[in-house]
Amino acid sequence: MKKIDYLMEKLNRISKSTWILLAIIIVGVFLRTYHFHAWLNFENDQSRDAILVSDVLAGKTPWPLLGPTMRGSYDAGSNLFHLGPMYYYFQIISGKIFGNYPDKLAYPDLIFSLLTIPLFYLFMKKYFSLNLSLVLTGLFSISFFAIKYARFAWNPNSIPFFTLIFLLALYELVVNGEKARWKWVFAAGAAVGIGVQLHVILLVLFPVMLFLVFIYLLKENWRIWKKLALIIFIVMALNLSQGIGEMRSGFSNAKVFLNSATAGDSVAKNKNGMLEKAGTELNCQMEANAHILSSFGSDTCRFSFKTVGAVIERVEQNKKIKKTWNGMDQPAVAVNLLCGLVFSLMGYGLFIYRAWKETDRKKKIFLRLIGLYAALSFIVMLPLAEKFAEFRYFSQVFFMPFLLLGLLSEFLARKVFQERLVPVIIIIFFVVTLTNVNSVLAAGKDLSAGKRSDKHFAVLGEMELMVRYIISASGTRKDINIVGDDEYAAHFSQDFYYLAEKEGVNLFRIKDDDKKLPLGSAIFYLTDAADKKGKHIGGYSVASCKTFGKVAIYGLNGI
Repeated sequence: MKKIDYLMEKLNRISKSTWILLAIIIVGVFLRTYHFHAWLNFENDQSRDAILVSDVLAGKTPWPLLGPTMRGSYDAGSNLFHLGPMYYYFQIISGKIFGNYPDKLAYPDLIFSLLTIPLFYLFMKKYFSLNLSLVLTGLFSISFFAIKYARFAWNPNSIPFFTLIFLLALYELVVNGEKARWKWVFAAGAAVGIGVQLHVILLVLFPVMLFLVFIYLLKENWRIWKKLALIIFIVMALNLSQGIGEMRSGFSNAKVFLNSATAGDSVAKNKNGMLEKAGTELNCQMEANAHILSSFGSDTCRFSFKTVGAVIERVEQNKKIKKTWNGMDQPAVAVNLLCGLVFSLMGYGLFIYRAWKETDRKKKIFLRLIGLYAALSFIVMLPLAEKFAEFRYFSQVFFMPFLLLGLLSEFLARKVFQERLVPVIIIIFFVVTLTNVNSVLAAGKDLSAGKRSDKHFAVLGEMELMVRYIISASGTRKDINIVGDDEYAAHFSQDFYYLAEKEGVNLFRIKDDDKKLPLGSAIFYLTDAADKKGKHIGGYSVASCKTFGKVAIYGLNGI
């Protein structure tokens, strides 16, 4: 009885805000883990990494000294730049502990995503009130953008976690100087040491930001050099394996990075080109702000603001305007565009104003530190502005739309609702929650029906069903050949290869459909389920057909 009374007393001491935060975390955990295995996003990048990690776990290859390649990040001819191997190390460790399968290899990204929720709350609490911080954390926990990237393995997916660790550590160092606690020194070193191995953007952004903060700290108090030296040591230690790999290869990987970063970008060398890139990135950033916060639209920049500008320019020039509004003739899209534009312009305006006028020392440091980081991120992204339009490239500033929303909420509470924050929070929370819940339910509906996979998307549970069907229809034959539409065969063949190998079956893709297919082997043709085929495909008779949502698999040659 005494133990029960003691426990109840402890529970009663827990504040309401702690219970609310716990509830928010539980909701976030549910949305990120529900049917995690079956609904896992599993595409070419994931199967490529899973094959590499599987070879390491099986003892076929040693632990890699270099990490994933950054295909498309820079124009480096046939050579591809490799990041550091930390992402693979996380997967290898996870595979050793939990098992060698795609969902188990995705656990590190999932865990970091879950830890980002309470970390996000601590981050927002550096500036906002407890209640507003809880609301913003609640919105982040149900953000469709954040949920989507928590549900599969990919090296950029853990960027939000290490970004928050990095910024919180820098904040503590700047606020407390030489008196900063050592745990933040270790946190800063770990965040940079790991972060630079997750994406090429962080490879530039984190060190530059760290360098500028170092200059400021040394200027304020040179005695802090010991803590700064420890940060550098931790960063170098965490990148030791990559350094060994570079030395063994004659720094060939570093040369690829340096050559690709300085060559072939003639547009960036003139002022007009840079202005064009800045406009493109600003357009994409504003659209990303709206999508990350509300999940409205796709996760790719549509350059709608630039389209509006072009239309206005044609009006001013009295030219005939074609009805090419990129979907903006639809009321919902037009309203979203207007809201997104107003939100970003007002939000950034308030951010600059508050950073300049804030009287609280700690809050001023927080805003100015974030402002410097966001500005550096914008500059680092400039060379990539015309190459990438996917919002995942803004993961390092994922928190900005929530921060801007918090500033706008405070402004509306003071100026419109006369210091009444509650109605503002209710209105904003309802609207943003509604749009995110709608996106989550729509994706869940497709996944539940087994209709998520297509030429652009691949889901582990659906891939497993397809591979099981192919193996079953192949009978005793252990050699299976995949042919079909380039978009489908290329998209699924590597996933099929990985999953079939787990079953002891050899699966290959024949890229040239005109090539004579092997006699006596199992042959399957992949295509869109809407693309109905007859009794023959490419001169081969169709023996069987089964659809899996949006994908159709035809068995050929008497299978």
